[in-house]
Amino acid sequence: MIYNNLNTLILRTTQIEHINNVYLTLIKKQTIDTAEYKSSKGFIARKFG
Repeated sequence: MIYNNLNTLILRTTQIEHINNVYLTLIKKQTIDTAEYKSSKGFIARKFG
């Protein structure tokens, strides 16, 4: 029974770590996209403004 609970705990921890990694990756991507968008907007403003 203890062994079974330990397995469940390890599985849950792994799932949480996976979700955290996905979440961090999304945040990083969003930050990069935002930075690129802002810099491209600035570029357009300088070129055509």
